[in-house]
Amino acid sequence: MAYNGKKNADASRRRPESLGNAFENYPVLRYVLPLAIGIAVGNAGRSVFSEYSSVFFAATLVSAALLIAMLFVKHYSVEKVWFGVVVNLFFVSWGTYTFLRSDDALRCSWSDSPAVYEGVVYDCPKKYDKVSRMRVRLTSCYEKGTYKTLSRTIELTAMRSPETDTLDTGDGVMFFSTVSTPRNTGNPYEPDYASSLIRSGVSGTAFAYNGKLKPLSQERALSIINQNLGFFECAALRARQFRDYLQNKYELSGIGGESLAVLSALTLGDKHLLERSTRELFSITGVSHVLALSGLHLGIIYGILQFLFTAGGFARRMRVPAQAVIIVFIWIYALMAGMPASLIRAAIMYSLVSLAVIMGRKAVTLNNLFVAAFLILLFNPMSLFDIGFQLSFASVFFILAFVRAITPVYMLKRPVLGKLWGMVAVSLCAQMGVAPLVAYYFNQFPVYFIFSNLVVVPVSFVLVAIGLAFLVLSWFQPLAAALAWALKLVLSSMLGVLDVISGLPHASVWIYPSLLTVMLVYAAFFFAVIYLRRKSMLYFVPFACCGLAAVIVETVSNAKERDVAGIYFYKGLSCPVVQFVVSRGESYVYAPSRYADSVVVKSLSGISRNFWRRCGMNVPKRIPDTFVSPVVLRKGCMVQFGRQRVCVLDTAVRQYRIPEGMSADIVYVARGFRGNLPDLRLHLRTEMVVLGERLTDYRRRDITGKCIAAGVKYYDMESKGALKLSAQ
Repeated sequence: MAYNGKKNADASRRRPESLGNAFENYPVLRYVLPLAIGIAVGNAGRSVFSEYSSVFFAATLVSAALLIAMLFVKHYSVEKVWFGVVVNLFFVSWGTYTFLRSDDALRCSWSDSPAVYEGVVYDCPKKYDKVSRMRVRLTSCYEKGTYKTLSRTIELTAMRSPETDTLDTGDGVMFFSTVSTPRNTGNPYEPDYASSLIRSGVSGTAFAYNGKLKPLSQERALSIINQNLGFFECAALRARQFRDYLQNKYELSGIGGESLAVLSALTLGDKHLLERSTRELFSITGVSHVLALSGLHLGIIYGILQFLFTAGGFARRMRVPAQAVIIVFIWIYALMAGMPASLIRAAIMYSLVSLAVIMGRKAVTLNNLFVAAFLILLFNPMSLFDIGFQLSFASVFFILAFVRAITPVYMLKRPVLGKLWGMVAVSLCAQMGVAPLVAYYFNQFPVYFIFSNLVVVPVSFVLVAIGLAFLVLSWFQPLAAALAWALKLVLSSMLGVLDVISGLPHASVWIYPSLLTVMLVYAAFFFAVIYLRRKSMLYFVPFACCGLAAVIVETVSNAKERDVAGIYFYKGLSCPVVQFVVSRGESYVYAPSRYADSVVVKSLSGISRNFWRRCGMNVPKRIPDTFVSPVVLRKGCMVQFGRQRVCVLDTAVRQYRIPEGMSADIVYVARGFRGNLPDLRLHLRTEMVVLGERLTDYRRRDITGKCIAAGVKYYDMESKGALKLSAQ
């Protein structure tokens, strides 16, 4: 009997923690979960709750008052039950309120009329073929004789010119344009770019044509910065300028092109030089995480600093000052890198590690991760929806929670084999943690991620160490030249290996899970781990149910995506495009004949990636000027698709008259059209006029007014986005 008791006691000690024990061992978890739930509730009900944020603030105050009162009540039910309930209510209410308040502060109602704006370039402009894109901190606006001050960040796109090409971080600009709230194009299955902009602090977007943007003098820029930016904004701006200065050192040493872009991302957190092809290369091979500054990069720097400041007996004599200097340095580095959520998480955790070193406690624990999450969400609730935040916390959580669980005991007794397995185990756990999120956001699963990480992660350590040494020793030319040569050699070798891996068969699998599927997969992971540790069918049943539910949800979602037939008017492309879809295997594309096939293909790359590939559609065929098929007929600017006749008006059409006996069911007025709408002889058989994007305000008002007078429906793509019409 005693033996059985001992056996049961040993078994109970081997059991994983229940949710209640998890709250006891990781007390911050009981605050993180309700806070995150409250933020998610605020996001889900933003349109409904935005007018009632004061209600959630009142609920927070009432909960706080109840918590204070409960501290003086000595009763079992109050201490064990109701106190926890009120704590959860407090953080749920606070999370919802802070999200609604932050969202309201970021959203802004902009004037529909163009105005003169003045501000400071807040981040290094990214140059494309014809335009430059930059973040600008607006400080003032002059509209219709009225001057007013502003404090908003916008994303400005300007036509490239000698003046715009010289702009850099901290330069002042004045431009004439219309600023609008960020909006998605509305194309099928596109990422929610507008929400990501708003959550990153961008309140508007604007486009400046040639001659509408003017750089300001250095004196004026300094005056704007000193008079309008706060202390933390100025500090962030100066940190970005210092980052650009360091990046210029790389460039002057002869490092350029793709190597410069990767090195800047690895060491400085500056990703604006990365081309789409480079991002796709790292994504296909499963190592895109190294391009985002996080615990990997900060860990290298932290290790170097610990070695420098704690060598010999210095750690014992000056332990507190040494750790304080390390903490200050890592936060300066985080500020220079732009303070992304993943790097803030790492900085908080390494700060806690330094504090643990000072107090002589265990350094890296799951509780540190929960503390970092709690602090970030408490001060910036928008971080919950940041992709970097989600990927960073998911990967670190799975590493800390499961690496030891999947490491055999005999591996720990073999130093070399144990270290090699440790790298594989970390890569497996990190990939298991982020795979559902990567599939949801980027629709890819890298098949050879283990091999890629075994190469890239150690090489990243070398690159960060050499890169930082180069920046510190750049004043000593002979040594700096040798370090620059080593950087170029290592970078070219790493990129060459990734090219080989990306060229392997089925290097990346395209998958398109729904959000519900991702949640079910994470639930299945949770129950699978518990089942493997407890070997109890009690946990196998929910694991199987979650897996089966995920399969069913995906099957239903795929069935819905098969119905793609219709007429699609796309927005946000470099040329006007209309697609006529018969089925997933047959579709046709109309684009003005003045655009070459290569331009049309490049313009539709995003549609191909987000829509065609997701729905299993074949590449559509472009319709020539004269075309006849069983389902599509084109003559000039008139296209007949089934029973629908679509008239497309663009720059090639000066004045179009519908032939006798014909009518246009749908008239698409594309940008560049200079004709006269009354010449279309609008009558009852014309069902709709579709106004394309980038029409002048005068022409837009003129066409909408004439549509209203003629009793014809109209759809404005500029304000409503892309349009899909059913095939009839």
